Amino acid sequence: MSSSITQLSELLDRRREDLHALESVIGTGVGVRGQGPGNDDAAIQVFVRSPDDVAEVARNAAVLLGEVPLEVIVSGEATAVANEQGERNG
Repeated sequence: MSSSITQLSELLDRRREDLHALESVIGTGVGVRGQGPGNDDAAIQVFVRSPDDVAEVARNAAVLLGEVPLEVIVSGEATAVANEQGERNG
């Protein structure tokens, strides 16, 4: 699985800006798709605000990424927090 994570990470690095330009996308990453035993497939994960955003973001992300494992996750609003130096993270 580590080689697939590496390949997905490289693809995400190339397309991250385009994904973040999609309306409602609040974050991206590479992680393990699904939950529970037996679900250990690596996937590009795209985080959105609302369940209403999932279908459109999934379609648009698939166009940008091609046929790779993709998971759109509803995470709600994200808020950046300051670190100890007062700089924003995220």
